[in-house]
Amino acid sequence: DDDSDKEFTFEEAEENEVTEESTNEYQIFDEPSEDKEDKKEDASFEELPAKNQELTFEILRKKIDTILHLKEFGQDTLKTLELYSDDSGINNAGELLADQNGFCGIDIVRFGDSINIIHDRITLEHQSILKDYDDSIEMYRKYYQYEQIKGAYREKVVLVPEEAFREAIANAIVHRTWDVNM
Repeated sequence: DDDSDKEFTFEEAEENEVTEESTNEYQIFDEPSEDKEDKKEDASFEELPAKNQELTFEILRKKIDTILHLKEFGQDTLKTLELYSDDSGINNAGELLADQNGFCGIDIVRFGDSINIIHDRITLEHQSILKDYDDSIEMYRKYYQYEQIKGAYREKVVLVPEEAFREAIANAIVHRTWDVNM
């Protein structure tokens, strides 16, 4: 039975919680106690509790598995990433990374000779910002990279360097004001 395509739910994370006996060098230690009201006043938008606590993290789990080869994904992983706390549950940063969320995302348009001519448009919303990022890269590759046959060889032609586009999209996602609905 292959668990790689199994959907991960937050309830399963609570059931599979790591005990003190099974922790290793990645153990999370509680912060010194502080008045909870002071914490809320000083919290950034990303640190505030998410309105929706019924979230899944399959996209995040797959990314972590692919990049870090971390097979165990659960509540401790969310705590390590500071996406969950025992006091307030999943925070807004966690909701942004959840498979579905309540946030407006990215609107990508490929214009023609002027902004009055629209060749293609996709609106990415209510999905993980990780998926927003990947979908944006796919849109870039569709229009700004192609192959050209020259003689007996096929050459890749890049109109805009992919690294520059990736950086622009990453910066747009990271620096977006997520608490404003557009």
